[in-house]
Amino acid sequence: MDFNIIEEKVKENKEKIGWTNKRPFMELTKIIPDNETLFFAISGLMKKNGVTVIGITETNIYIVAEPMAGMALTNSIIPLDRVTSVASKGGVFGSLQIAEGTVVHVLENISPANASNAVSAFNKAKMAQPKPQHSQVSEADELIKFKKLLDDGVLTQEEFDKKKAQILGL
Repeated sequence: MDFNIIEEKVKENKEKIGWTNKRPFMELTKIIPDNETLFFAISGLMKKNGVTVIGITETNIYIVAEPMAGMALTNSIIPLDRVTSVASKGGVFGSLQIAEGTVVHVLENISPANASNAVSAFNKAKMAQPKPQHSQVSEADELIKFKKLLDDGVLTQEEFDKKKAQILGL
């Protein structure tokens, strides 16, 4: 993903990319595919993980953490369908909680407004997720399938008639 896109999303949240969070944001550009739409990007702190950045797309939540300046970065990619809840907490400094089953990721030291914006972005991303394609089987196709089962002796005439009535809503 282009760094300018991430930078734009960060600016929308009245945040800046500076020497403390630039390296994790640069890493975010490497792990978010170009074909995904970035809905939200922010930085904050996670206990034991130090400076942490989060990006939300229509498919995943991306987390990149730098425990201490210059240390190895850690990446987490959480598919949206595995996220069980996203919540914000206010106060002087806000926090964002992302639950993935029993695992809860907490991003702290962000503005309460940005914590709330992250929840809204998550909901927007969930709505933008590609819907699974369901194959449409027509009533006629269903009847043909069951007629073949009748002709092959798999179904009795009574079973076929019952299925036919069910399919046709009789």
